[in-house]
Amino acid sequence: MEALTHSEAHVSPTAVDIVPGLSLLVAGATAPHPQELLSSKEFLNLSQNAQRNYGVVIYDTPAALDSADAYVVASRVGSAIRARAPQPDQSR
Repeated sequence: MEALTHSEAHVSPTAVDIVPGLSLLVAGATAPHPQELLSSKEFLNLSQNAQRNYGVVIYDTPAALDSADAYVVASRVGSAIRARAPQPDQSR
């Protein structure tokens, strides 16, 4: 989120190289109104740049049932993968 709220427009977010071929852009501090940031022109530009410069881009969001962030991000980037935690075995 800090990449979207930085006051200097010419400063670009820094992607940290974790291992060769894997970079990570961390969100930073929690924003007071994340849906506004995720709906912004800055997020659209950031996501388009990431998709242009990297082979695969994964956006990790809070659970869709807990927050609207996942829906906002999916609508902006064009796709989503939904993962679900395993449920306890009910047959026991």
